[in-house]
Amino acid sequence: MTIGHASAFYTLRHGYEVQVDAGRYLAGDLGATLTVSRTFDNGWKIGVFATKTDVSYENFGEGSFDKGFVITAPLSWITGHPSTKAAHVTLRPILRDGGAQLDIRNRLHDVMQGYGHGTMANTWGTFWR
Repeated sequence: MTIGHASAFYTLRHGYEVQVDAGRYLAGDLGATLTVSRTFDNGWKIGVFATKTDVSYENFGEGSFDKGFVITAPLSWITGHPSTKAAHVTLRPILRDGGAQLDIRNRLHDVMQGYGHGTMANTWGTFWR
């Protein structure tokens, strides 16, 4: 069985970001996950997510719908020393097989966030001039 997702990201004002992941999950189910998060100036990131898949209620009960909160705390805030490392926590009220994804750290989008994305986005219109 092959699993995988296509992801789309959209950055809004005031540190808000919307992410949509669509594809095949670990249980072989097809579906999509919507995540809305906000990154604050101090580095903290708080968000919510919801997943809906084609898993039947008869097979998994409430398992076709996953939801929860994500919190990212920069370690520099705790230690007082500059660092790009952070602690990640995901809180789920119910954990079922439907909608389960691999927990992948260092996704390209997350790694590239701190490398001038805002500057590039603000000056993109001048690229063709």
